[in-house]
Amino acid sequence: MITFGALNLLPVVAFLCWFATRPDLRSRVLQVLASGQSRLLLPLLLLTMWGFLGRDLVPEWYAFLYGGSLILFWFVLLFLVVERPSLTAVLSLVLLLQGGVAVGQFLLQRDLGLVWLGELELDATTVGMSVVADGEQHWLRAYGLTPHPNALGALLAVCWLLLLPAFRRAASWQRVILGSALTVGGLGLLVSFSRAAWLGAAVAAIALLVPVLLAWRRSGRLSLLSTPLRRPERAWLLLLILSSLLLVGSVGDLALGRFLALDHPLEAQSIRDRLRDGRLALQLFVTHPLEGVGLGNFREAARQLDETATMVHNVPLLVAAEFGGPGLLLWCWMALAPLLVALRSRSSISRLAPWLLLLTIGMFDITLWWRHTHTWQHAILLALVVAATLRPEEPPVAQE
Repeated sequence: MITFGALNLLPVVAFLCWFATRPDLRSRVLQVLASGQSRLLLPLLLLTMWGFLGRDLVPEWYAFLYGGSLILFWFVLLFLVVERPSLTAVLSLVLLLQGGVAVGQFLLQRDLGLVWLGELELDATTVGMSVVADGEQHWLRAYGLTPHPNALGALLAVCWLLLLPAFRRAASWQRVILGSALTVGGLGLLVSFSRAAWLGAAVAAIALLVPVLLAWRRSGRLSLLSTPLRRPERAWLLLLILSSLLLVGSVGDLALGRFLALDHPLEAQSIRDRLRDGRLALQLFVTHPLEGVGLGNFREAARQLDETATMVHNVPLLVAAEFGGPGLLLWCWMALAPLLVALRSRSSISRLAPWLLLLTIGMFDITLWWRHTHTWQHAILLALVVAATLRPEEPPVAQE
């Protein structure tokens, strides 16, 4: 049984208001779909249609949850592509709020009492809480205002990556604000202890750095910002860096343990669970190779094979299990489309940074996919990444 509230109508109201204020909206949307951007939008559209045409959702309220997620994804994506709004203020606010709450949660090892903002009640000793281990001691991973640390990590990684170009081109006091947001968001990403988000951010950062390093090799000058930092800006950013290094140093062993201490019972159990759910996804794909088990039905179908099943943490395997072979082919088309377009047009690899972030996280988690349990937040994040991938190539940073 699901209860509908007034906020459930907010996306519908927003779309109607947008439609009412844009008489030419239909032609503008069709123009976008018919442009070169269709190389990515077409497989996404076909994948959406295949999901709706698949098996019935069980239970029925999944139709609202996952169908609504798909609709919201397309609404946000088309709005971003057609209107091209500036998201600098929103991204900064998200990084400051989510990152600040996350750091506070980790330092205090409990929630901050922000239930009215959607914060969960957090306690490292409670069964089911996500923690990291340092020997026998357990440390609470930061949740921010999200349902899970992995969701927090994906959220902060996306916002951090999308805000970085604005910081590089900002001037004067704006750079102080954006630098603060990036620092706080980066610390929140650190204390989420999300390996998938860390790896995705690392791959995206490499993609952003490659053109800068190549330009440095050609010109002998390293230009990361559009204009040099002034003395007050340098002092403030130095203070942020030093305070960040203190936190990084204090959690360094915990962070390394996420990759090196894989024989610890906590990490070993997590790996066993993921391998089990991956095998179940493959089994469901082999059993239902054409139509899959249906959008949203993975958990229920997997538990018929193993009652301990949870959720597969791999987007291609999830798509294969729920959408079958045709859905998997469409996902592969979607995944490769931006890479092939960039290769054909010889675009800068930095343009691929958001997409590489999405693909990397998708190999280890489903937090950047529209199909996620009990929240539409991930559909919005996916729309942000796709819109960033479709944006026109920005001019290079001016050389001093």
